[in-house]
Order: sequence, then structure tokens, then C-alpha cells
Amino acid sequence: MKFHLSYRWSYYCGKAEELFKELIWRPFKNLVFRCRNGYFASDTWSLNYTLAKWILPRIKGFRKVNNGWPCDETDPNCDTHEHWDKTIDLMIEAFQGIVDENDNYDAWYTNYNADYGAKYKRRQEGLELFGKYLSHLWW
Repeated sequence: MKFHLSYRWSYYCGKAEELFKELIWRPFKNLVFRCRNGYFASDTWSLNYTLAKWILPRIKGFRKVNNGWPCDETDPNCDTHEHWDKTIDLMIEAFQGIVDENDNYDAWYTNYNADYGAKYKRRQEGLELFGKYLSHLWW
């Protein structure tokens, strides 16, 4: 299929100001915002998705290379590496759920069912574990 720009240029014919705003000014304004603030304004539209997309590959990488685990003396399972791996897996599952839900919103919406309550509860558990162990995510 050959792509033609003619329909778009015919729309802007005689509209030089709108053409300038759409093709030059808006991208320039977004770039200036990015340089000044360190992020694009559109990144804040769905911040949970933006953060989950950034965190997910990093926590998956951490899961592969970690060689220790935190020990909370009140936790009876603190001496097992398997318990720590399961905790990280819950965190990964939570962030993966956020990314999948936003990447595939139409499929998620059409497949919405009563099971979503259990998935949401499990996701919240993973996010709470992420908050609890955030300072322990190093190796």
C-alpha cells in the first residue's frame, strides 16, 4: 500500500499557521518541556503505566542476578532464598498485570469477569511488597 500525504496537505492548504503549530511548534514545545523537566508531559497521563513499564524489565533483571535476601526477624521464612524469590515473583506479576492491562485494554475490558477481584487483590499484594522491600532491592 502506497502512502500519500496529499490528503493532509490539501487540508492545510491556505492554513500556514495551523501547519506551523502542528508540524513544528508542538513538537518543539514538547522537546523544550522534556529538556526543562526531564520527562514528557504525556508521561504523566497514566503514570502507573509509565512507572510499571520502566520498573518491570529492571525487576525481572534483578530477579536473575540477585544473590541474597532480606531478613526480618519477625518473619519465620526469612532464612530461605525461595521465599525471597516468590516475593519478587509477586512484584513482577503485579507490574506485569498493570502493563498488560494498559497495552491490551480492549481485550481486558471484553474479558472482564468476576475473577478480576482476585487478580486485583493479588496485584495490590505485589505492589505492597514492592513498597515494603524497596530498600532491599539491591545486590
